[in-house]
Amino acid sequence: MGKLRIAGLAAVALTCAVSTSTAAPDGVRETYYLVYGSTVEEMNKVIRANAPRGGRSRGMGFVDFDRSYKVAQKDGVCRVDAVKVETRITLILPKWQPGSKPAGGVARKWRALERLIRDHEYKHVRIARGYGRIMEARLSKLKSQDGCWSLNAEAEKVIQATIRQHIAAQREFDRRELKRFRRFH
Repeated sequence: MGKLRIAGLAAVALTCAVSTSTAAPDGVRETYYLVYGSTVEEMNKVIRANAPRGGRSRGMGFVDFDRSYKVAQKDGVCRVDAVKVETRITLILPKWQPGSKPAGGVARKWRALERLIRDHEYKHVRIARGYGRIMEARLSKLKSQDGCWSLNAEAEKVIQATIRQHIAAQREFDRRELKRFRRFH
């Protein structure tokens, strides 16, 4: 069973206040960093101080592809069997703690930004789950007449290739989404 961490574990060791995590949709765990302020400027300053990657990311996701399979020989052919790929995701999202009395429009601007960040991170979740299904399907199709040792090696190649494709798809998605986020800086 192996795991993939999209972002380095150092990013988890945030120097910000992180509140409790909550259960989210199946296989997703949400954790939060706190955002507060009475003005948009204060809010943005706190985001830059508390957000993941030293404030360079408004939200972040960590993906684990937990995979297991068996290799079995039958009638001279070795096959991959009992394939299971679970996609587990931890999201780091902002959580606003409003100040004493937010300036006009701050709450509305915050809700729009929060929706944008949450929507963006859950699109990453969909991409990751899709690649989990792709990995499972690819592994399920493997077979070899050269023996089970070579099949194990082939399975590892399939896993690594799928992980590389997953990372590329996530980066491409972020590149396309960058325009939407620029208007909130």
